[in-house]
Amino acid sequence: MAASIRQPSSKMNRIAYFLLLLLTAQGLWANDPEAEIPFQIINEHIFFKLSVNGGEPLDFVFDTGAAGNVMDEQTAKVLGLEMNGSQVVQGASGSTSIERTTGHEMQVEGIDLRGIDFMVMDLGHLADEDAPIDGIVGASILNRYTVELNYDEHVIKLYKKRTYEPDESWEKQRMSLQGFGIPIVSATITLPSGETLEGPYLVDTGAATTVKFNTPFVNGNGLIDKMGKHYAYSSQTLSKTATDEVSKLSSYEVFGHKFEDFAVRLSQGTRGVSALTQVDGILGLSILKRFNTVYDYYNQVMYLQPSKYYEERFHINHDGMKIEKKNGAFEVTAVFDGSVAEEQGIKNGDIILSLDGDSDFTRHSFHHYIEKAQKAVSIQLRREGKVITLSLEPRSML
Repeated sequence: MAASIRQPSSKMNRIAYFLLLLLTAQGLWANDPEAEIPFQIINEHIFFKLSVNGGEPLDFVFDTGAAGNVMDEQTAKVLGLEMNGSQVVQGASGSTSIERTTGHEMQVEGIDLRGIDFMVMDLGHLADEDAPIDGIVGASILNRYTVELNYDEHVIKLYKKRTYEPDESWEKQRMSLQGFGIPIVSATITLPSGETLEGPYLVDTGAATTVKFNTPFVNGNGLIDKMGKHYAYSSQTLSKTATDEVSKLSSYEVFGHKFEDFAVRLSQGTRGVSALTQVDGILGLSILKRFNTVYDYYNQVMYLQPSKYYEERFHINHDGMKIEKKNGAFEVTAVFDGSVAEEQGIKNGDIILSLDGDSDFTRHSFHHYIEKAQKAVSIQLRREGKVITLSLEPRSML
């Protein structure tokens, strides 16, 4: 006897259809952001606006490497924030004690974050005349939301925790927050000899560089000698001036993607984050911006897809100078040994007024203009009250 098959009733069909719609809608709602925050990339930092305690919008940097919040001391004075003590903070090149203010609120695009603390310090060494920095935030947002950094749209999207569901266009990457509260991922470098070294790297959108290798990793593997041509580069960190070596890396593979022949920094610092043995170095924005990225701290995963910056050319210094913008012009703060700038007699303290008659540059576009020039660049500068014109033929430092 053949078994009879009972057909579902129309009522059951309606219920099943309703449940399907509900599940589909839940998937859509899961990827509906709570807020969309516009940002700009200036001098390889992510700038966006937020308010503190309901005040006027301020210029903050979004930094995945910031486990705590930082506010510029002048901004804190203008806001009238009361200091509640101090704490020791570990910076790139050492630790230092800085003041702390607690119990504040941050407002950004309709989102109100409460119970916010700030470490207060002078951020002038990170800022630029074109891009002053009122503060830095990272983990206080990343711990509360699943966060998408969309470099195609220049928007930070905040999603509810635990509900984000990526579509097939996103590549999944495991990451760890253990030890630092900052994402750590694995990457592999290839040296000119063909030797490969795999290890962990901090994911740091606040680092205006490609990759910076920590001192124990550099010295333990003899990287300065193995990587060939290099030059010294000094920068101001949280607690002091640090000097790194800059060299060119053959290749760096991360997130399943390989990048080749670009400048990296080799730390020589003996304190702070740069002296850690737990990670081989930090991965900075000059590579990270090549991927639209979702940071899911709850599940300790990242989702990535190539952004419009994926094919962007890596930049290498072709002028041999370090500069800072002051009063609309650029002051030379360092001239690298063996560079074309040194050959042309450019000196520390020179004020560069124009390149080929143009003065409308940011710090980064200044270097990029010289790098891309197909001919000698006419540089007008002021030294001890006199205006001097020099001709500089671009030449790679590496």
